[in-house]
Amino acid sequence: MPKYLELNALRANQPLPAFFWDGNTQMHCLSQTITQSLRTGYAHHIQRLMVTGLYALLLGVKPKGDSCVVSKYVCGCR
Repeated sequence: MPKYLELNALRANQPLPAFFWDGNTQMHCLSQTITQSLRTGYAHHIQRLMVTGLYALLLGVKPKGDSCVVSKYVCGCR
């Protein structure tokens, strides 16, 4: 399954928004989730999947466009 990491079935091609690096957005739920992750290195799976993940999916963010999402979390080391 080496090619699995390269799949992009939805053809998502948008870059990750800049506020994913600092949480500076007026969208309260995203701001809270991102700033908590930056401060503690942790977010509940609901925050990861249903807040940041769903937002990225709806926006059409490239799946491998940026390592920011993985690098925020203590358990995200590869």
